[in-house]
Amino acid sequence: MLLSKNFEKEILYCGRHSGKTLDKFKETGFEKEEAETINCPRIKQALGYLECKVEKETEVADHFLFIA
Repeated sequence: MLLSKNFEKEILYCGRHSGKTLDKFKETGFEKEEAETINCPRIKQALGYLECKVEKETEVADHFLFIA
């Protein structure tokens, strides 16, 4: 997703905190909306989105490469 630089504080917050123990939408004030083609929430204030589905997963050394 593409967010405006106006959300720099919120973006940094989301990158530094796990969503396992808190609601990042609630903490940042971002509004939640459902994605169109995949089952996950997205940020309503975003300027644009890319929704992808994994087509192929390949093991490369000690990592995995996902093709979407």
